[in-house]
Amino acid sequence: MARVLSAIPGSRVWTCVGVLALVSSSAEWSHAGRSAPASTQASPTKADCIQAHKRCQQAQNDRRLVEARAWAASCTNPACPGLLVADCARWLNELDQRIPSVVFDVQAGGHPGMKAEVYADGQRVENWTRGEALRLDPGQHTFRFVLAPFSPSTETMLLGEGMRFHVVSVDLAMPERERSTPNQREPVPERGRAGGPARPVPVVVYPLLAVGVAGIAGFVGFGLSGKAEQRRLERTCSPNCTESELSTMRQRYLIGDISAAVGVGAMVGAGVLYLFRPKRPTRESVSVTALPCGGSMVYRF
Repeated sequence: MARVLSAIPGSRVWTCVGVLALVSSSAEWSHAGRSAPASTQASPTKADCIQAHKRCQQAQNDRRLVEARAWAASCTNPACPGLLVADCARWLNELDQRIPSVVFDVQAGGHPGMKAEVYADGQRVENWTRGEALRLDPGQHTFRFVLAPFSPSTETMLLGEGMRFHVVSVDLAMPERERSTPNQREPVPERGRAGGPARPVPVVVYPLLAVGVAGIAGFVGFGLSGKAEQRRLERTCSPNCTESELSTMRQRYLIGDISAAVGVGAMVGAGVLYLFRPKRPTRESVSVTALPCGGSMVYRF
């Protein structure tokens, strides 16, 4: 390469450098929000080159870097004067490093959304699925992603100089009204239907059962306690125990007998009330709730 350039006159060296810079940077796709010089088949005139050189400087001063890059690429044409080509080639290389760019990663329900429409600052981005970088001027930008039947998504971010190939990721979700599948709907009450006669359990049955259980427990407890006292008296004073010594044993046996009577009576009363409870006509209502797994749950009341 050095031998080739040494054989070219000095006025044309920078022209070749500009051509190489233009070819090496043309692989990256650019997006400009403002007007930029259109590429034409005809070679630019000297006046066109001077105009592109001037507008490239103005765009850089106004921080319109994408537009400035387009002008810089225009004035690197071999038909332009060598000095202009040198400036434009240097600017082109610098702008490639300064201009931020983004690439898009669009998911839809956890799967690649290759058919989504992508908009950058209100302008549709064509062929974004190629994975090519989208050049944008430094500053705040808004991206919108649209893919039916998913809900559109909007992302806003601030791009600074040198932020190249920044990945914008989004996962589109289904609308709320679409998420409820037929198997996940709200409970649907059905019309109540007349049921057969019911026999509700009287409320008093439950406390009677509790009293019965407590009575039986008292009978067992005081009976064992009285038996233990009886054995102690047999070892110590039998058969000459006094009335005062026997009273404790008799009292425990008496409390046990009373507890047993109360417990048995309560249990019998609860059983009678349960067995002879009255019949009452009722009306049965049914509610069906779909479960996420695909089944259903039925409530009857």
